[in-house]
Amino acid sequence: MTITEILQITDRLILSQTGKHLNDLQETVIKGAWQGQTYQVIAEECQHSESRIRDVGYELWNLLSKALGEDIKKNNFCSTFEKLNIESYPNSSPK
Repeated sequence: MTITEILQITDRLILSQTGKHLNDLQETVIKGAWQGQTYQVIAEECQHSESRIRDVGYELWNLLSKALGEDIKKNNFCSTFEKLNIESYPNSSPK
């Protein structure tokens, strides 16, 4: 999966929960999480406090957990979305 696909899927899931699209800061947290960055690194790169980034992440993971019916956290976000991708395309086989 590409980061573009991740952002599209995540945007649809958040939209279904809130009626709103992802904002720039939420996208930044998702990109950072996908790249395996810490909240501190994400905060430094977007010039926000680490506590603000943690708050945005906490809200995101809760919304995604509700949308998917699974416990989503920063540390399992990537593996859950990779699994989601495989399950979304049942006729495709991993190579």
